[in-house]
Amino acid sequence: MSIETGPAEPAALTDPADPRRRGAIRATAQAIGAARRTVVIGCGGGSGPARVLGRRGLTLGHDVRLALGSTTAQAVQVSQLQAGDCLVVLHLWRPARGLRGLTRLGRERGATVCVLTDLRSSPLAEEAHHLIVTPVEGFRDGPSRAAMVADVHAVLAELTAPGAAGDGQPHRYVPS
Repeated sequence: MSIETGPAEPAALTDPADPRRRGAIRATAQAIGAARRTVVIGCGGGSGPARVLGRRGLTLGHDVRLALGSTTAQAVQVSQLQAGDCLVVLHLWRPARGLRGLTRLGRERGATVCVLTDLRSSPLAEEAHHLIVTPVEGFRDGPSRAAMVADVHAVLAELTAPGAAGDGQPHRYVPS
């Protein structure tokens, strides 16, 4: 089951109570919580939120491995994934050619793939089991990472919630 959004009011983009957003966040947290091992990859602007997820996920007691080096170093981590594992990909702003191949590799290896991105039309979405698209409207010429970091913190909060269990279905939150 995919959750797609239709026309949304601007307030819905940041509303943490939006059921579509909550479903995608909960499904991502469930995938990490159920995984034997999770690899978190990101590049560029997605590296900061990836660090937050990787480091806090580990301190919460999950086997989370942060892979932020070169594409080759990330590929080594992703190639070790298998069924029962999770790959979380964080992509922000400018497209990274290597991330698409890594995302595809994770899915081919049998891992549950969760993507957090700012691009509604991201090619990474094709490989995602769970997808969260976050707004990046900032000021001047640069994007803001605030919404993506907030989504990462929401995933972490779900990981610590007592009795938090999702329905195991694919979820997509894509603001319009």
